[in-house]
Amino acid sequence: MATKAKKITEAPKAAGRVIDVEPSATEPKMEVVIGAIVGKGNEARQEIKVNDWTLTRYGEEGEMLFEDLLVARKLGYEEPRMIRKLIKRMVSQGRLPGEVLQRSTVERYESKPGIWQERAVESYHLTRKQALKVATQSKTDKADAITNEMIDVYDAAQRGLLQPVAQASPANDDIKNLTSTVAQLAQVVSMFVALQANAAMPPTPARPVAAVQLPQEEMRPEKQPAQQELIPKKWYWLNDVTRMTRLSGEQVMDICYSLRLYQNSPHLRRMESPRNSAKKSWQYDDYAVDMIREMAIRKGLYR
Repeated sequence: MATKAKKITEAPKAAGRVIDVEPSATEPKMEVVIGAIVGKGNEARQEIKVNDWTLTRYGEEGEMLFEDLLVARKLGYEEPRMIRKLIKRMVSQGRLPGEVLQRSTVERYESKPGIWQERAVESYHLTRKQALKVATQSKTDKADAITNEMIDVYDAAQRGLLQPVAQASPANDDIKNLTSTVAQLAQVVSMFVALQANAAMPPTPARPVAAVQLPQEEMRPEKQPAQQELIPKKWYWLNDVTRMTRLSGEQVMDICYSLRLYQNSPHLRRMESPRNSAKKSWQYDDYAVDMIREMAIRKGLYR
């Protein structure tokens, strides 16, 4: 049975942490990045990254979930969205244990070469048992290896969440704050004493200066440094971004999602499509393109 989740309300982020999880005898070493919790209560959201995997928790005590498209890419699907048909069929047949979390989202697709549009879709977020069941039923060449990898990834993420976070001692914090305040006061007192000393000194008599004819260049007033001009942003259509980053449109959208480049980001804007003024498409600025390219390099997608 699939259940739809409520919309997540974002709140100021808490600091995340990076943990090197000690592997068991049968696991490779994994780096676990515990992301900040965004939101409160049932609307909280947290990402846990294990190497190149990302698991998500919804709710402060929620279970870690695998996203459907990530599982599909790991399994080697040429068209990752096709895994949703498999999940939907398994849900309707009652072959997945427990309730399957289903969330509404908006994705972009290429309706015609070079023309991208948006549509509302339902994505699935799977528990450990559900993801393993889907992997075994995918009948791909990588199914067995990915099943083992998912077990290792989930176990590493679970151990990372269970590791205690060192808390700062209140007494040490008070001492640090007091030391900083005393240092600032000492600096202010030193400046005040210096100003008083300068004011008490008698003025130095001015010496007569002989008139000297300076060259014309030297008589010019000192040039003031020109105020730096703000360089306007450059905006690029998705076709330009895919060409510059050597990625597909789907890969660009997935990276934007992982970078939190959403529709309210200052680095994205909707403009009338040059080919169809009745429709609007997204544009990306220089910063967004650089971030997408950097993430693609880190993921090994940039060739």
